[in-house]
Amino acid sequence: MCFWSMSGSMSPAIRIGDKVALVPGRQCRAGDIILYRRGNRLMLHRVVGKWRGVVITKGDALDQVDEPVTLRDILGRAVSRERGGVTHSLDSLWSRFLGLAFCLTVSWVPKLMAILAAVKRLGCERLGLAGL
Repeated sequence: MCFWSMSGSMSPAIRIGDKVALVPGRQCRAGDIILYRRGNRLMLHRVVGKWRGVVITKGDALDQVDEPVTLRDILGRAVSRERGGVTHSLDSLWSRFLGLAFCLTVSWVPKLMAILAAVKRLGCERLGLAGL
């Protein structure tokens, strides 16, 4: 089963126009990218947790987690993506680990950048941070 990405919510792992190969089924682990049904839309997001039959997902490029997904809404799990004729695994332990790490840290990066910009605007000296 294949799916063509039409959103940037999973960037950089999956970009608009990438062809994603999926294995049908409802099995998933933290770090996996799953295709699931949300109303009349199809969503392709990363699993960040599972709890009591509910799966928590998040787009890698998004700040917030999605509403919980039930197992019956899951259509399949992404195993690879093709971009520019090159296929890359999305199913390896390393790929799942890096994707999950990126997905969970992306939400605080903009906040950190805003803090650093504020420090620069106020000036390190006024904040008692001279010499940093």
